[in-house]
Amino acid sequence: MENKNDKTSFKDKGGQLIPTAYEMICEDFAFFPDTGVTNGESTEERQQQLRNWLADKVNLMMQQDMERLFQALYRLDVSEQKVKAALANLEGEPAHFALADLIIERELRKLRSRAWYRERLEKEKAEAATETPNWEPFSEEEDELSDW
Repeated sequence: MENKNDKTSFKDKGGQLIPTAYEMICEDFAFFPDTGVTNGESTEERQQQLRNWLADKVNLMMQQDMERLFQALYRLDVSEQKVKAALANLEGEPAHFALADLIIERELRKLRSRAWYRERLEKEKAEAATETPNWEPFSEEEDELSDW
């Protein structure tokens, strides 16, 4: 069971999604990538680096351009109720960390969803390629055009 107090656990077993989520966040928020943000040795270290980096960016946006932050959250389809809860400090955590967690979790969910659909499509293509078509000729009784 996931520990609710461990905010660095973003369900990224193996740590393969964190660098991609980082790239997506940079693109979605028009951030310039910082070198070393996701270069940690362990998955947990990369997750913590991403969380701290993004929380700093969110904190800066909250101070300088809250409207831009809200627009980005809307575009990312982060739940409005969760954003309100994060801003109201309902989890007992600073708002910029709570919002960073919401953003990362949303990006990871998108990545997992895309991977699932890509895998499903590849599986369907493979199944279609291995199926042998049933090209049996019609008998004269079945052939509607035989009267022509």
